[in-house]
Amino acid sequence: MQLMDISGSSLIVGLADHAFVLTSQQNPKQTLVIELLASKSEITDNVNEDDCKKAQRARKRVTGEDNDDEGSGQDDNDDEDASSNGKILVVALSRSTHDGTMLCAVARADKSVSLYQCVINEVMEGSQLIKILPYMVHRASKRISSIIFSQFPSQTADTTILLVGDALGDVFAFPVSKECPPGIRRHLLGHTASVITSIRVIAPSARRNMQILSADRDEKIRISSFPDAYKIDGYLLGHEEFISDMDVKIVSTLGKEYILCVSCSGDMTLRLWDVNDFSEISTLIPRNGNTKLEREDELNIDDGGRLVPFKLSMNVSVSLLAVIYEDANHVDIVRIVGPWNSDCLQTSMNKIQSISCKYRPIGVNFQNDNTLFVLMQGSGFLARYDLLMDDTVIDVVSIEDCSLCHALRHNVENQIISFPSTISDMRKLNRKIPRTEKHRTPGQQLPERVKLLKQKGARRKRKFRDK
Repeated sequence: MQLMDISGSSLIVGLADHAFVLTSQQNPKQTLVIELLASKSEITDNVNEDDCKKAQRARKRVTGEDNDDEGSGQDDNDDEDASSNGKILVVALSRSTHDGTMLCAVARADKSVSLYQCVINEVMEGSQLIKILPYMVHRASKRISSIIFSQFPSQTADTTILLVGDALGDVFAFPVSKECPPGIRRHLLGHTASVITSIRVIAPSARRNMQILSADRDEKIRISSFPDAYKIDGYLLGHEEFISDMDVKIVSTLGKEYILCVSCSGDMTLRLWDVNDFSEISTLIPRNGNTKLEREDELNIDDGGRLVPFKLSMNVSVSLLAVIYEDANHVDIVRIVGPWNSDCLQTSMNKIQSISCKYRPIGVNFQNDNTLFVLMQGSGFLARYDLLMDDTVIDVVSIEDCSLCHALRHNVENQIISFPSTISDMRKLNRKIPRTEKHRTPGQQLPERVKLLKQKGARRKRKFRDK
């Protein structure tokens, strides 16, 4: 779940069933708050049903499983959790264009993703609080677990699109306007019987094509070409549990270009990867600061002592990394140390400081090299920290008079914002129904089904004998 995203001087946050865009682009002292309302109208666009069926048939050929049953089980669970269908699961923000236009995307638990258009240059002269409705709503076949804006390469001009990963392991491309050329909406790729946890896009250059990085709960990160996503360039393998989040940055120095990916996992490790040759560069266990995983020591730790990282963010210069954990009230700051000018990268990660938070963090993002925003579950909601770095020490300064933080608190203070008690409860929105639970609840469902099938077979046999 990604409940915060930053682009330039603007950020979007998802608080339970409320979404807000905060920006101070025109005047740093004047903050504009835009509330993104849920649409009550009919869904205007749907996933291509043929693409969904093709993806399901391909998955059946590989796994031999009946995923249609899983889908029906998921739908049954959705009916039971109808009260939570308005909960926000993922948010995303696009870069602003030259005319000040930004695109926002909000995915909710009812399998919909709403698109909003904010023209900052026009609305900054008006009220401080503006409420807008989506101009386009897409419906996915499964619950959405990750979204990101991207550019669709074209011979004439690049087109902005929305990439959507769902809880069944598929990644789709959606148009963001009705003027998009035909063929934009399509099924791009699929992870076999898994859940997409994060999507990142690497922009093209003179030396390489555009690429998509997709992480899943099966311990791997897939690197695919784009838009021909059926071409798999490689995998990043090494994690031993599900991958919860990742971030990608490009470093250019001395005529060389490095693509670095950092990921966090349920195996309690942070791993730094060189995407160019699909190799692991460095590993860090934030629990003890070691670079080697001691399995015997890990097995003696009870669940209360586990630090499972689930969200992270790298700064622009790829020198700092911020990490938050399940059921922990602090943010770890990790330093990424070069060199960048060698043929073989020897980069390492070192945990240097922890920031104590009053409430449990649920989102973290760098705005630039030194500004860090943390989204929390408590009444403070949003906090800003400035990281003053020298050669050996980082000084963390909490900015109490942050205009974005004050604007968010001011506009939500009279609204009831309720969060799940733990991060694990939040993940139940995307949980998959076990096969035993689907078919054996209520207890007599499976025997009755078998009885009807036997009766149908007996009637066929009698009909055959009569002939």
